Amino acid sequence: MAIPRPIHRTARPDAPALPPAQPAHPPAPQLPRGARIGAGAVVALLGLIFLLIGLKVRATANAAASWPAVEGIVESSRVVSRQDRDNDGRSTIMYSPEVVFSYTVNGRALKSARICPVESSSSSDGDANATVKRYPAGGRVQVHFNPDSPAEAYLETSAGAAPAIFIVIGLVALLGGGAILFGAFKAGAPA
Repeated sequence: MAIPRPIHRTARPDAPALPPAQPAHPPAPQLPRGARIGAGAVVALLGLIFLLIGLKVRATANAAASWPAVEGIVESSRVVSRQDRDNDGRSTIMYSPEVVFSYTVNGRALKSARICPVESSSSSDGDANATVKRYPAGGRVQVHFNPDSPAEAYLETSAGAAPAIFIVIGLVALLGGGAILFGAFKAGAPA
C-alpha cells in the first residue's frame, strides 16, 4: 500500500498578488503624542510621590523601633468620628482612635496623641474601639520617643502594611508612567 504524499502547490508566476492581510479589528485610536507624554509624566510623578511617602513612613517606623522608651500615662482615650464627603456628595462617617498620653523626658513633661507612625481611620468603628480598649484612660504605657526631638513619640512603632502598600502602588504607577513615556517618545522617534 502506498503512503499518500502531501500535495505542494506553488503560486504560478503569472498569478496576481494577493492583497495584504487586513487586521480583524481596526487599530484603537491613540491620544496625541503630547497628551501621552503629559499623562505618562503625571502617572510617573504620582507614582514617585506614593513611593516617597511609603519609604518615609517605613523609615520612620524603623527608626522608632530603636528609640528609647519611657513610662507614660494615658490621659484620655476615645473614639472620634467625623463625616467625610466624596466627590458625589455622599457622606461617610469615619472613626479613628484618639489616645492622649503624657510622659517625661529629661525632666520635661510632654504630651502626644500619636499612637503610631501611620494615623488610621475606618468607616467601621471596630478597629478604633479595639485600640481604645488597649489604652484605657489612667493606664500606664511605654512611650517610644525620638531622642533628637522628644516631642515626637508613639505608643506603637509598627506602621503595619501601609508603607508596603504605598511602595507597591508607587512602583506600579512609576513603571506604568515610564512605559507610557517610553511609548510616546519611541513613537515620535524617526525610524
